[in-house]
Amino acid sequence: MPLFPLSQPLYPGVSVRLRIFEQRYLRLVRESVSRGAPFAVVPIISGREVGETPEFYPWGTLVNIMDWEQQPDGLLGITIRGERRARVRSSEVERDGLIMAQARLSEAECCDCPGRAYDDLEQLLQELVGGLALGDLFPDEPLTVASLGWRLATILPLQTSVKMRLLAEDDPRERLAMIRKGIADMVGE
Repeated sequence: MPLFPLSQPLYPGVSVRLRIFEQRYLRLVRESVSRGAPFAVVPIISGREVGETPEFYPWGTLVNIMDWEQQPDGLLGITIRGERRARVRSSEVERDGLIMAQARLSEAECCDCPGRAYDDLEQLLQELVGGLALGDLFPDEPLTVASLGWRLATILPLQTSVKMRLLAEDDPRERLAMIRKGIADMVGE
């Protein structure tokens, strides 16, 4: 599958808009749309989103293109939504700079409701989404233990290393524990 490196992780259940202008990514979008095939977004460890191929974290998120349009400046705009985590096993850079990878998809995550143990985190999420007007990032679906973690990880200014480690963690409850620790570290507890 093709890879799209970004400076920040993208998580399952989260949507983001991208501006596409490099030829390798125009090809990725064209092929993805014509075949109805997903691609994976991987966070960058070092390097940049444009130009030379960056070093990327081996965990990323399988995404689908939800919408696309030509923007007023002539560039292509796409909206993608994260679906499942993916672990890159191997990769190679093609002639045009597009990274192609062999990856293993994670299992579908549990759909358990968060429950009272996570009332504080649900309240924090509601306040952040409402206060920052970020409702378009997330689908209008019931909250689960997994989606609570992914949404908080998207919004909170956690250290980048923590945000990346969250992608590698299989247990959604352990991810919430990592987020709680990240919040405590931010407020100095």
